[in-house]
Amino acid sequence: MVKKIRFIVNPHSGTSKNKIDDAIISSFIDKEIYDYDLVYTDYAGHAKVIAREAVDLEYDTVVAVGGDGSINEVASQLVHTPVNLAVISAGSGNGFATNIGLSRNNAQQAIEVINNRRIELIDSCSVNDIFFINVGGVGFDGKVSYRVKNSDRRGLLMYIKTAIKESSKYDFLDMDIDIDGRKISGEYVTIAIANAAMYGYNFVIAPDANFQDGLLDIIAIRKTSKIKYFLSSWRFLAKSLHNSKYVDVYTGKKIVLKSKNPKTYFHVDGEGYKTTEDLTFKVVPKSINLIVPEGF
Repeated sequence: MVKKIRFIVNPHSGTSKNKIDDAIISSFIDKEIYDYDLVYTDYAGHAKVIAREAVDLEYDTVVAVGGDGSINEVASQLVHTPVNLAVISAGSGNGFATNIGLSRNNAQQAIEVINNRRIELIDSCSVNDIFFINVGGVGFDGKVSYRVKNSDRRGLLMYIKTAIKESSKYDFLDMDIDIDGRKISGEYVTIAIANAAMYGYNFVIAPDANFQDGLLDIIAIRKTSKIKYFLSSWRFLAKSLHNSKYVDVYTGKKIVLKSKNPKTYFHVDGEGYKTTEDLTFKVVPKSINLIVPEGF
């Protein structure tokens, strides 16, 4: 029986040379397996509506075509449903797609993976009931993501410029941390809560994080001089940040962060927020069916 599959395309993700359209999908999708449709998003949050409709109409698979934000929106509607999630990376950072073994902006490879239908159950996560699937963070990276979110520009260069600008006026986190009942306190540059290894752009924050272990990896970067923090940034690309003497690594299922700062900046899957509330991160084990490449 032919299976219904929906491609949800964010037309604003990535660059023009990476745009995915009906012709590309039609060229590579196996029509003996799938009957497909393609829907473009019109506004932030629209992918959630389109994905939920596909769930209600009992589609077999929904494909998020875009960057980490697009994947987040689609995946949030597939938790604990029989509908499979698939991904075509067409964004800038492409952290989630890279984490699962997809090449950056390679539609043919991604569609061949969809045709092969290798399906794995993976974990998802939440913070104060906000869904995420890849990496969350509190502190400096959260503030940078928040500033970029409110800018009309994207891309690695924008993140680097914003990080340099924000570093001159950044206040360290004064934080009480509770990891499954284990209590820790200190001052931090940032605290990453990771379901997977990397943010995007091959910046690896938690090399041992695993989508399928039912745990979140906590990477706590302790207070240090800002120059030392930036001088250690090579470790993101070398996959060795966890080996820094300024970094503590933990794992847990429920992480509660109580900040003594007036407000706290955080991000999930690159989307920045600010809050005055405590933050409670939770893992949701084996909650999404994901179509993955060989070697996942």
